[in-house]
Amino acid sequence: MQRLRLILNVARRSSRVLTGALVGATVVSALVWSVACGHDPVVAMPDMLPRVDPFMAVPPCDPSLLTTPLTGTQLLLSSLKIGSRADGFDLDGDGHPDNLLAPLGALANPSIAQTFMTDRSVILPIELFGYKKGADSACTKVSFYIGRVNEDKDGDGADTSWNAGKADCDDTDPTIHPGVADDVGKTCMADGDCRSKKCTAGKCVGARVDTDCDGFADNPTNGVAPTDTTDLDGDGYSLAMGDCDDRADVPSAKNRHPGAMEICDNGIDEDCDGVADNGPGCTPFGDNKSSVHALALGFRDPGSDGGTLNIPDGGMVPMASTLEPVIVFPDGNVKSSVLNAGPDLFGLSIPFDKNSSLNLTLSAVHLQLDIAEKPAGTYVTSGKLGGVLESVTMGQITNINAGGVIKKDQSLLDALFVGPLGAILGLTTDAAGHQLPDMDVDGDGLETFWQENTMATDGGTPDAIIDTCRDGDGTIIHSNFDGKGTGCWMAIDPKTNKYRFVDGVSVALTFTAVPVVIKDIVPK
Repeated sequence: MQRLRLILNVARRSSRVLTGALVGATVVSALVWSVACGHDPVVAMPDMLPRVDPFMAVPPCDPSLLTTPLTGTQLLLSSLKIGSRADGFDLDGDGHPDNLLAPLGALANPSIAQTFMTDRSVILPIELFGYKKGADSACTKVSFYIGRVNEDKDGDGADTSWNAGKADCDDTDPTIHPGVADDVGKTCMADGDCRSKKCTAGKCVGARVDTDCDGFADNPTNGVAPTDTTDLDGDGYSLAMGDCDDRADVPSAKNRHPGAMEICDNGIDEDCDGVADNGPGCTPFGDNKSSVHALALGFRDPGSDGGTLNIPDGGMVPMASTLEPVIVFPDGNVKSSVLNAGPDLFGLSIPFDKNSSLNLTLSAVHLQLDIAEKPAGTYVTSGKLGGVLESVTMGQITNINAGGVIKKDQSLLDALFVGPLGAILGLTTDAAGHQLPDMDVDGDGLETFWQENTMATDGGTPDAIIDTCRDGDGTIIHSNFDGKGTGCWMAIDPKTNKYRFVDGVSVALTFTAVPVVIKDIVPK
């Protein structure tokens, strides 16, 4: 079975400690950052046909259909959730939907929505190739990209997210961003000591502009309006009334005051709420057909070794027409406005620094899109993406903060099979009481994971950490099997030279998508 590996040159900031929603967010990343090999589902009648491997690979539907970037029908995921059990696909061919992680939706979905609508840090454009609007298609290919909408054009380290108190409210001025205190009343010796260039009686005169992006100008206490009632720019608002830019010598200042209309994509907070570009017409997740960037790591040069583009700082991205998307479902079809693709087998390796990487493998990945044509363009009114998170992947998902349910030193694999998460999800157990995955990916019986060493070096009780793995064929592997401290779940099967522990848990995501314009491909 073919397995592709995607080497992602992910910015180090992407490896930040995961929050309580991480289980959902990590599932999102794992399922979206996948490289399709191409499968079609096979239906077999019980007792009439031999059981068909539900993960069997098939070639693309039409090798002549090109997936040239920025030439297809472009959409942007506008919502994303961990689906219910009923939303799951039948991954193992037993006639029942599979989504073991469905109970995590109650915890993760609110935070996923926050990540979308406030942080705007999850920008997932998709592109349809071979799609004929409103018509059936025997072959429609779907590519997924990682995108960006937030900007940091002034290079001050703060971008234009909608996260009040953390976002840049003036992306044209590198001296304005959260953390830059208003200096009104600050002790000074000369005019040059003050932002306003005015030092009077040893104190700075206020600059009359919001420098720390709390929505107020010249306020000694963050988030509290000052008492200055003058209106120097003549817009009808004083600093005390919440005017965040009252500079008389700046013509655009009178366009900035409470209630002002936001001008999209100029990087400036017009309505003085501390956030730029957040008017109703500015959201990329609505009917605005906004423009977004696609990141270079979602593409490859066909003449290269197959890895993603690695563009150094200051480097140029090749022309889109010379590139290929890395993430492609090559086997889709559309019938009655419903696109189906998969199952597919995906693999990727995400390096976080020089010494560590996250190796993700997902099996039986399916995609379904309910497509609607509206005046503004092509929409996905209901989408599903599902697959299997393999054990070797879950063992590498660490640093999870989930309100104490998962300990700092535990991986997702630990939490599921020797921690409390398995009981929360209702995992079944074997005769020895070991909690089991729900997907037998390699077909040799369900794998088992447990902790033999239950004594800490200080004599106390250690966190529940897996140190023993049993393959479905009965082979037992202990952690540190290679003398390097490697977890048992990372063992390689010498017969296949592939990871041995690939059974896992099923998951399904639901989403919607709106029309978008992918305006360019950028280095980061």
